[in-house]
Amino acid sequence: MQVRRNAGLSEGLNAASEIDARILLQLTAVRRCAFVEGITPEAALPQTIRHLARRLSVTDRIVVDAELGLGLLQGNGPPGVDLAMHYGAVLSKRRISLAQHWRTLHEAFGAQDVPAAPSARAVRGGRYEVPAFEALAKLLTSLSDPYDGAPNAIVIIGDAVIDHVLEVEHFPQPGTSMWGEDSGSRPGGKGLNRAVALARLQLDARLLAAIGDDGEGREILDYLTREKVDTSLIKVEPSKRTPVTTVVAPADGDYSSIAIKKGRTRLTVSDLDLAPTRHAITGAAAVVLTFEQTDKVIEKVLEIVGAIKDSSAGPGSPRVIVNVSPPRPLTPYMREHMSAIDYLVGSSDDLAKLRLDLPGDAVAEALVNDGVGTVCQIDRSQCTFHRRGLDAIDVDRFGTAVSNVAGAASAFSSALTSRLVKKARPADAGDFVWATAAMATLIQRASGRHPVESVPDGIPSAQRIDAMVGLMPQSPDPE
Repeated sequence: MQVRRNAGLSEGLNAASEIDARILLQLTAVRRCAFVEGITPEAALPQTIRHLARRLSVTDRIVVDAELGLGLLQGNGPPGVDLAMHYGAVLSKRRISLAQHWRTLHEAFGAQDVPAAPSARAVRGGRYEVPAFEALAKLLTSLSDPYDGAPNAIVIIGDAVIDHVLEVEHFPQPGTSMWGEDSGSRPGGKGLNRAVALARLQLDARLLAAIGDDGEGREILDYLTREKVDTSLIKVEPSKRTPVTTVVAPADGDYSSIAIKKGRTRLTVSDLDLAPTRHAITGAAAVVLTFEQTDKVIEKVLEIVGAIKDSSAGPGSPRVIVNVSPPRPLTPYMREHMSAIDYLVGSSDDLAKLRLDLPGDAVAEALVNDGVGTVCQIDRSQCTFHRRGLDAIDVDRFGTAVSNVAGAASAFSSALTSRLVKKARPADAGDFVWATAAMATLIQRASGRHPVESVPDGIPSAQRIDAMVGLMPQSPDPE
C-alpha cells in the first residue's frame, strides 16, 4: 500500500517527498530486476511491479494497474477508455476511470467472469483495493525473481570474504620469527570464487552469502557487480563485520589459509527460511553448495532441495553440486539427506574426513550407497568418478605432479555445473573429461606463477578448456 499515492508509480518514485521507497529498493525481486536489466534499483522498482502485476488475478490487476498508473494497456487501449485519464497524475480520476470502464477493462485482460462494477468510492474501500495490494505485496516479498523463469540461473551458497595474502620464505619453526611480505587483499571465498567462475562461463550466477555493511563488504559487492554476478540474494548485515581470511604463501611449499569468522556475519537457517531465498533455490537450474557454512545451514539446504526432489518428477528440480571443502564429519541429519546430492566433489583427503568411522578408500562407495548420485574424487589433475552399481571411472589424461593449487576444485565444479545447466541432462563421460580439463588447465597455468593468484582470474574460459581436451588448437594465455 506504500506506493498507492496520488502521482502513481514512476522511476523517480524514491526521490518524491510523498513516498519513501528505500525499503522497496532492497527487495530481492527489485534487485534481481536491476541486475537482469542492467539498471538502477530505482528504475527497476516500477519494472518489477509491472512484471508482478501481470501475475495477479484480472480484478486485482486492473485495480493495481489503474491506481499505480502502471500503463499495462499502453499501446493497446480498449475502445472507449481514455488512457490519458486512466493513467493520469490524479488518483481520484484514475479511480473514476476504473469504475466507469470496469467491464471493458476486465475483458481487455481476458476475464470470463466479471464481478459487479463498484462505484469510484467503493473502489477505495476494502473490497477491491486492499486485496489487490495485499496480493501484490505478497508477490513482492515472496519472489526472488519478477520474471516467469530463469532457466540457466544457478544459486551458489558459500562464503564471500576478503583474503589477506602474506608471502614468506617458509613457515617459521615453533618459537622463531621471520620477515614476511604483505601482498595485499582481494575478494575471495569458495562461494564467491565459484560464482565468478560460472559468470565467466556465461551463466546466470546468483551468490547467496553474508557480508557486513563495511568497507570489505562494499569491496565484495563492487567486485561481484563488475564480474556480472547477481548479488540480490546476498545478506548485508549492518551490525556485523565481513569475514576475512589470512592466506600464508611460503616460497618453498603449499599455501595455507586461516579463516576469521568469529563475531562476523554468517548465513543462518533463518536466512534460508526467507521466502525469496527459498524461491531462488527451488527455481534454480542448479544449486552449488560449499562446506564453508555451519552444519545447520548445510543440513537446511539439503532438506530444502531434498524436498523438491521428493515432490518432483526429476527434470524440474535443480541439480545439486556439493563441494565438501573445508571438510568436516557428516552429521547424522546430513547422511539422511545424501540422496539430495547429485554430484559431491572433494579430494581424497576431503572425502576421508567425511566418515571418520571408515577407511579413507571406502568413503566414496559409502556415500554412493547413502544416496549420492556421483562422487567426484579429485586429486591433482586427475579424477575418479563413483556411481552406484558401476565401476569407478578414472580420468587421468591430464596428469601433473602439481598439488594444492588454489582454485582447482572451483575450476572443476564450475565447469561441471556449466555442462549440467547448458545441456540440461545428467553428466556423461565427456562432461567429466571437460570438467577435469578445466582443473588441469588451471593447474598448468599455475606452473611458474604465484601459488595464490586470484582464483577467479585463473579459471579458464570454455575455449581454453576445449583446447585442453583437444577440440581446437591451444591459444596463448592473454596478457
